[in-house]
Amino acid sequence: MDEDTISRAISRMSFEILEKDRDIKHLSIVGIRTGGEYLGKRLQQEIQRIEGIEIAYGVIDITLYR
Repeated sequence: MDEDTISRAISRMSFEILEKDRDIKHLSIVGIRTGGEYLGKRLQQEIQRIEGIEIAYGVIDITLYR
């Protein structure tokens, strides 16, 4: 995927999340280290841009559970 395609996919996923649950005051985004960490951060930033509110973000490392 090129940069433009990834940006459109992130935007589409963000709108899907917002459509499924309009009560986003309790929404948190958690990325699974390492690749999911970057995806989660981009989703958080896009949702914040769309809604104009702060969204909680965290990262979980599942290395110990593999």
